[in-house]
Amino acid sequence: LRSARGALGLSHGRVRCMSRIGRVPVKLPEAVSVRVEPYAAGSLHPIKPPTAHRLRQMMKRRPDKDSFQAFGTPHRVVVNGPLGEIAVPVHSFVDVAQPDAETLQVSAKCGGTTRLGKTMWGTTKSYIA
Repeated sequence: LRSARGALGLSHGRVRCMSRIGRVPVKLPEAVSVRVEPYAAGSLHPIKPPTAHRLRQMMKRRPDKDSFQAFGTPHRVVVNGPLGEIAVPVHSFVDVAQPDAETLQVSAKCGGTTRLGKTMWGTTKSYIA
Protein backbone atom coordinates (compact mmCIF):
# COMPACT_ATOMS: atom_id res chain seq x y z
CA LEU A 1 0.00 0.00 0.00
CA ARG A 2 2.80 2.40 0.86
CA SER A 3 4.51 1.95 -2.51
CA ALA A 4 1.20 2.43 -4.36
CA ARG A 5 0.61 5.70 -2.54
CA GLY A 6 4.11 6.89 -3.45
CA ALA A 7 3.63 5.96 -7.10
CA LEU A 8 0.41 7.96 -7.28
CA GLY A 9 1.93 10.98 -5.53
CA LEU A 10 -0.29 10.49 -2.48
CA SER A 11 2.44 10.43 0.13
CA HIS A 12 1.94 12.65 3.15
CA GLY A 13 4.36 15.40 2.10
CA ARG A 14 3.19 15.78 -1.49
CA VAL A 15 -0.55 16.39 -1.28
CA ARG A 16 -1.50 20.00 -0.75
CA CYS A 17 -4.96 21.33 -0.22
CA MET A 18 -5.69 24.47 -2.18
CA SER A 19 -7.10 27.29 -0.11
CA ARG A 20 -10.08 29.26 -1.37
CA ILE A 21 -9.62 32.20 1.00
CA GLY A 22 -9.21 34.76 -1.80
CA ARG A 23 -12.58 33.96 -3.41
CA VAL A 24 -14.68 34.96 -0.39
CA PRO A 25 -15.56 38.69 -0.44
CA VAL A 26 -14.70 40.84 2.56
CA LYS A 27 -17.80 42.12 4.36
CA LEU A 28 -17.45 45.69 5.56
CA PRO A 29 -19.29 47.07 8.62
CA GLU A 30 -21.21 50.33 8.22
CA ALA A 31 -18.67 52.36 10.22
CA VAL A 32 -15.77 51.35 7.95
CA SER A 33 -14.77 53.14 4.75
CA VAL A 34 -12.32 51.79 2.19
CA ARG A 35 -10.44 53.43 -0.66
CA VAL A 36 -7.96 52.00 -3.15
CA GLU A 37 -5.21 54.42 -4.14
CA PRO A 38 -2.05 54.16 -6.23
CA TYR A 39 1.36 54.83 -4.77
CA ALA A 40 2.95 58.19 -5.53
CA ALA A 41 5.41 58.04 -8.43
CA GLY A 42 8.50 58.66 -6.31
CA SER A 43 7.58 56.42 -3.39
CA LEU A 44 8.35 53.09 -5.11
CA HIS A 45 12.04 52.42 -4.99
CA PRO A 46 14.21 49.39 -4.26
CA ILE A 47 15.42 48.86 -0.71
CA LYS A 48 18.98 49.31 -1.93
CA PRO A 49 20.15 50.31 -5.40
CA PRO A 50 21.04 47.34 -7.61
CA THR A 51 24.65 46.65 -8.49
CA ALA A 52 25.80 46.88 -12.11
CA HIS A 53 25.76 43.07 -12.42
CA ARG A 54 22.27 42.83 -10.95
CA LEU A 55 21.04 45.62 -13.22
CA ARG A 56 22.29 43.71 -16.29
CA GLN A 57 20.47 40.59 -15.08
CA MET A 58 17.26 42.56 -14.51
CA MET A 59 17.40 44.01 -18.01
CA LYS A 60 17.80 40.53 -19.54
CA ARG A 61 14.72 39.20 -17.74
CA ARG A 62 12.24 42.03 -18.19
CA PRO A 63 9.18 41.73 -18.27
CA ASP A 64 7.94 38.18 -18.18
CA LYS A 65 4.60 36.88 -16.94
CA ASP A 66 5.88 36.68 -13.36
CA SER A 67 7.27 40.20 -13.14
CA PHE A 68 5.72 43.27 -11.51
CA GLN A 69 5.67 45.15 -14.80
CA ALA A 70 3.50 42.51 -16.49
CA PHE A 71 0.46 43.45 -14.39
CA GLY A 72 0.96 47.15 -13.67
CA THR A 73 2.10 48.97 -10.58
CA PRO A 74 1.25 48.05 -7.00
CA HIS A 75 -1.27 50.08 -5.03
CA ARG A 76 -2.62 50.20 -1.49
CA VAL A 77 -5.93 49.85 0.26
CA VAL A 78 -6.64 52.38 3.02
CA VAL A 79 -9.24 51.27 5.58
CA ASN A 80 -10.74 53.86 7.96
CA GLY A 81 -12.81 52.75 10.93
CA PRO A 82 -13.70 53.59 14.50
CA LEU A 83 -10.43 52.06 15.76
CA GLY A 84 -8.19 54.01 13.37
CA GLU A 85 -6.71 53.83 9.90
CA ILE A 86 -4.56 51.19 8.23
CA ALA A 87 -2.92 51.16 4.80
CA VAL A 88 -2.39 47.69 3.33
CA PRO A 89 0.05 47.44 0.39
CA VAL A 90 -1.35 45.39 -2.50
CA HIS A 91 0.87 43.49 -4.93
CA SER A 92 0.55 44.29 -8.64
CA PHE A 93 -0.74 40.73 -9.27
CA VAL A 94 -3.83 41.43 -7.13
CA ASP A 95 -6.84 43.60 -7.94
CA VAL A 96 -9.09 45.01 -5.21
CA ALA A 97 -12.55 46.27 -6.14
CA GLN A 98 -15.53 47.50 -4.16
CA PRO A 99 -18.69 46.38 -6.04
CA ASP A 100 -20.98 47.89 -3.38
CA ALA A 101 -20.72 49.73 -0.07
CA GLU A 102 -20.69 46.64 2.15
CA THR A 103 -18.32 44.28 0.30
CA LEU A 104 -14.76 44.31 -0.98
CA GLN A 105 -13.68 41.82 -3.66
CA VAL A 106 -10.07 40.65 -4.07
CA SER A 107 -9.05 38.88 -7.29
CA ALA A 108 -5.88 37.79 -9.05
CA LYS A 109 -5.05 39.78 -12.20
CA CYS A 110 -3.12 36.84 -13.60
CA GLY A 111 -6.24 34.69 -13.42
CA GLY A 112 -4.60 32.38 -10.90
CA THR A 113 -2.06 31.09 -13.43
CA THR A 114 1.13 32.11 -11.62
CA ARG A 115 2.24 30.75 -8.29
CA LEU A 116 3.02 34.19 -6.88
CA GLY A 117 -0.34 35.53 -8.06
CA LYS A 118 -2.27 32.75 -6.31
CA THR A 119 -0.21 33.19 -3.15
CA MET A 120 -0.66 36.95 -2.97
CA TRP A 121 -4.39 36.69 -3.72
CA GLY A 122 -5.23 34.88 -0.46
CA THR A 123 -2.60 36.71 1.56
CA THR A 124 -3.93 40.13 0.54
CA LYS A 125 -7.51 39.14 1.33
CA SER A 126 -6.43 37.94 4.79
CA TYR A 127 -4.52 41.16 5.46
CA ILE A 128 -7.51 43.32 4.53
CA ALA A 129 -10.04 41.24 6.45
